[in-house]
This record gives sequence, C-alpha cells and structure tokens, in this order.
Amino acid sequence: MRAMCTIVVLHDVLPEHPLAIVANRDEWHARASSAPRVLHEHPRAIGGVDLVSGGTWMGANALGLFVGLTNQRGAEAPDRTRRSRGDVVLRALALRDPSEVASFLRTIDARAYNAFNLIFGVPGDVRVAYARDDRAAIDIEPVAPGVIVLPNDRLGSPEFPKIARAEARTRDAMCASQIEPALLRVLADHDRPDDAAIPETTSRFPREVLRELQALCIHLPEYGTVSSTAILYGADRHIARYLFAPGPPCRVAFDDVTSLLVGAEPRSNLDSSAE
Repeated sequence: MRAMCTIVVLHDVLPEHPLAIVANRDEWHARASSAPRVLHEHPRAIGGVDLVSGGTWMGANALGLFVGLTNQRGAEAPDRTRRSRGDVVLRALALRDPSEVASFLRTIDARAYNAFNLIFGVPGDVRVAYARDDRAAIDIEPVAPGVIVLPNDRLGSPEFPKIARAEARTRDAMCASQIEPALLRVLADHDRPDDAAIPETTSRFPREVLRELQALCIHLPEYGTVSSTAILYGADRHIARYLFAPGPPCRVAFDDVTSLLVGAEPRSNLDSSAE
C-alpha cells in the first residue's frame, strides 16, 4: 500500500481567507515523522519531516508560498532506489513564488522519482503538477478558483469517490458561522462509499480495504491518517494560521505552529480542534 493523502484547497472562495488548505497525511503507523519544524531559512520555511526519507509532504514559507504533495496511486510498490519525493517539496519551499516553483520543476527529470502530484501557490495563483515515472517532463497546470481536492491522482480522478465527499463537506463548512473549526472537522470525516461505488482496480488489496481508504480520515490496524495540516491565509494575503494535528484529527487536537514562521514557539491544543 502506498502512502495516501488528501489535500483540499479553497482557492478564492472565502472573503476572509483568499486561500486555505486543509490536508490529511495517510501513512503506515510505523513510519516515523515529526511535527512541523523550521526546514531552512531565507526564506524561512516550515513543515513536518519524514524521518525515513528526510523530506516533507507539506509546508509553507514566510513569503506565503505553500507546497503539498500526494504520491500517485499505483498497483506496484514504489521503487526504493529512486530519489525522495519529499525532497521536491523541500526544495520548492526555498523558492519565492509559484513561477519559480514551476521553473524549478521544469529542470527535474520525473523518471528519477516515483510518481507524484504537487499542488503549490499563493493567494491568486495556485498550480498543480503531475510527475510520472515513464516520462521526463512534469506537467504543470493552473488551478481555477474553487474548492479543489487533490487525491493520490489527478484533480477530478474518477478513481477516488472521496473527492466528491470532500468537496461536499467543504462546501458545507463554508456556510458555518465559524469557518476554521468547520474546515478542521472536514478532515475528521469517516464516511465511506458503498461497495458498488469503489472503482475496479488492479490493487492486490481486498475491496473492503479499498473502501476504507476512501474515507477522509482512515483507520486500519497498521495504516491510517497519521497527521493533519491546515494553512489559512488572512485578508492581507499572508499566512494567518498554520495548524498541525500530530495524529488522526478525529482524536488529536491541532497545535498552532504559525509562530515558527517568525521564530517564536508554537502553541498547543487549540480549542478549535476537530473532535
């Protein structure tokens, strides 16, 4: 089973938050990782760290650039001899804006990595990139304003019924009187589609496991949602809140780590955590 993730981006749909990102990281429980820390300076960037590969899956920098990665779903196990996909995120976070990230991605040979999807941007400019291990070039596309859900595949992939569920839950959250806690609750959703809605795949896993993987918050004995991240931009188009839950968001409170972007200590156990 490959690492799965779901990234929801609200791009120019909330007046008070011109950009908001909420995301779950799904991984083997045994794979060690850390909470967000300072990844590098100039610009200062923060994000969680995969302690196995040394890269990161999601982060942001002090200039307001966010970068998030999902592994591309596939029937075969990843090739461990290839470079870490998390290193792409780490290197992108050292850049100033989406145009610089796009230029950087054009220098990469995608065949050096297992396949991945990358979403990145600032308020008013969000882009998505698709790297596949059978061709050198990485496809980069602009993302139109709206509610965007990036699974372990392209935007809008029919292989992931959870996309429609995430979109619906997010649109419901947009109507809430308090947007932030409502968005965090989206990440704690356990609903799974009916078995008939699970697309046929070449996966070696039984259909019941595939059905469990279509929940936004996944709970399996050895695998599941291991952390959650929320990045909310303010009306001034700067990052106002960077939140992190070091466990499944249905059980674990979010910590406010925004202060890491300016060199202060993070605050723990927010009242707005999803329970």
